Amino acid sequence: MNENIPPDTAALGEMIDSLKLVSARLIESISRTSQLASSATPEMQRIFGEWLALVSGQILSGLENGGDVDLPDAARRIGIDESTVLSLLLALHRGGKIRIESVRAVVTDAPDTEICECLLKGGEGHTH
Repeated sequence: MNENIPPDTAALGEMIDSLKLVSARLIESISRTSQLASSATPEMQRIFGEWLALVSGQILSGLENGGDVDLPDAARRIGIDESTVLSLLLALHRGGKIRIESVRAVVTDAPDTEICECLLKGGEGHTH
């Protein structure tokens, strides 16, 4: 038996699988960033800016009298992900359009929505 292999090969296998997923996610992120950067033409930037202004306006219209933002409700109403609503709220806060006074979070065991489902399955069926 090889002296360099630890006796707990199951733990080693899990660590290797975990590292594979991290590497795949990193490569996917780099690839996506590269694709976005290559398509960042002035026209695309203008179109994105217009979309951002429209969606931010919809968020702001729901805050005319102040109050809480229900992320799932706002996401459904606007037609975007909850993460995007939160990102836009932070952008509006940084831009001085709103002031975020409190944040309420709930612990959950929901799956990571930011990672491609195929990576969670070990890369099977990865098509993008």
